[in-house]
Amino acid sequence: MKIVIPSPDGNINGIIDSRFGRANYFIIIDYENGQIINHETIRNPGATEVRGAGFIAAETVANQNPDILITPNLGPNSFNILSGTNIKIYQYSGNIHDALKLLEENKLPLLTNYTSQGQHRFGIGRGQGRGMGRGRRW
Repeated sequence: MKIVIPSPDGNINGIIDSRFGRANYFIIIDYENGQIINHETIRNPGATEVRGAGFIAAETVANQNPDILITPNLGPNSFNILSGTNIKIYQYSGNIHDALKLLEENKLPLLTNYTSQGQHRFGIGRGQGRGMGRGRRW
């Protein structure tokens, strides 16, 4: 089976990134009979985007055609894209190898809804301190 896991540093022996859309990397693992057969690391093109990180990250993952995604958190944009695919999404925070072991033991919970609100609060529109109340009339 093909598994995707967000990673802060691309290290297969490391931890799962707590941020899906802003994770620096995705580790793609071919996993069979309790063994990592092969793995590769790809950069997440959404990690440095000002807007739309969740969309870009979700599309990047979906384009890998994985069977499973393991992530601690998923924003609404990412969840909406990925829930429309055949990818099973499991929730886990911690070490990658521990996540794989728990997956094999059927002890990871399925993620059935988004878990974070994303970064929508960081807009630059009106009301974000951009000139309102300084005598300007919009």
